[in-house]
Amino acid sequence: MRDDLRAWDCLAHVRVPPEWRQKKEKLEPRAKLSLLLGYSETTLGYKFLDLKTAQVVTARGGNVRFHEEFTCDGIYVKQLLENAFLHGDHKLPETVPGSTHQDQYGHVPAQLECCFC
Repeated sequence: MRDDLRAWDCLAHVRVPPEWRQKKEKLEPRAKLSLLLGYSETTLGYKFLDLKTAQVVTARGGNVRFHEEFTCDGIYVKQLLENAFLHGDHKLPETVPGSTHQDQYGHVPAQLECCFC
């Protein structure tokens, strides 16, 4: 079995490169909670949707920690994308609602909130 194949729509923590971090903010998280969108066609790596800013980023597997047993609530992702691209006015919750693959919705467990720290 190949190690680079991952389940789409799973949650992952994508490491923020040091050059993207502000020097003043030493205690800021070093990874962002993201949703796996798929594989990049132009570069080596995976494409991710940042679940706070709706930015799409590309990262290699060594800079990512996958949580394939969890996914994000589809309603949250829809509202996030509408806010970012259609100028929606949805009020998003502070914590990202997640679900397991058994469709039991709930909040993302605390151990997933920050890793790479």
